[in-house]
Amino acid sequence: MEGGEVLADNITKGVWRNLLPVGFVETVKVDSLVVAGLRYEEKPVGFFYADCAVSGRRGDEGDRRNLMQFATQARLALRLCTYSRRFNPRVLLSSA
Repeated sequence: MEGGEVLADNITKGVWRNLLPVGFVETVKVDSLVVAGLRYEEKPVGFFYADCAVSGRRGDEGDRRNLMQFATQARLALRLCTYSRRFNPRVLLSSA
C-alpha cells in the first residue's frame, strides 16, 4: 500500500482473514474496515484505521472517502515538513 487507502468490506472471509492477526476479527467485532497508509520521505511511518464498531454497520465507500480526506491532509502536512526543512532562506537571499 503505497500511501493508498483500502476499504476491506468483508474481513471475515478470504484473503483478509489470512492477512489479519489471529483473533483480530473477534477482538474488534467488525466485519469491515478502512485503512490508509502514511509515509514520510518514502518511508512508511504508520497508518490510519477506521471501522464502524460503534454503529454496527458495515463500512462503505463514503467511509473510505472520509478517511481519505483525513489521510490526505496528514500527508500534506508531512510533505510541508519535508519542504520547510529543505528550505533555507539564506540561500534564497544570497542569490538575489
